[in-house]
Amino acid sequence: MARPTKFKEEYKEQCRKMAGYGLIDDQMSDILGVTKQTFNNWKKSHKEFFDSLKEGKLYADNIIVKSLYNRAEGYKHPETKVFCNNGEIVTKEITKHYPPSVPACETWLYNRMPKEWKRNAEIGDDGTSKIDGLKISFVDENDNPINPKFEMTKSAED
Repeated sequence: MARPTKFKEEYKEQCRKMAGYGLIDDQMSDILGVTKQTFNNWKKSHKEFFDSLKEGKLYADNIIVKSLYNRAEGYKHPETKVFCNNGEIVTKEITKHYPPSVPACETWLYNRMPKEWKRNAEIGDDGTSKIDGLKISFVDENDNPINPKFEMTKSAED
């Protein structure tokens, strides 16, 4: 005879909320006091539980996508600045500007356009690299082709 399940219907809503706050399966199973295997079994045997997890994770993912997009594009928002002027508290409404972030742009491009934006160029024996029709040649100051050498440098920890 099989052991009775520890699954409770309220776990669907609880886990949807936890996933929406960014918790991962390991964390949720720990909070519920079950093993990761039991948690995964519930996802297979309780479709509504699995769907609620997907909904929560999608919500959290969309928040991050929006944040990454804002950082890549740059954005602005209203802000209240508080100053002390000769012992008097003064507030001023301003618009805070955030310039585009290069790492956010790179992350977006690497994932959305991987063929056009590779993290590592493939360099041939002749010192050239070709990325979707763009040929990159390494030359010295006299435009003579060179074969670049890339060396690992010691980190600050060494």
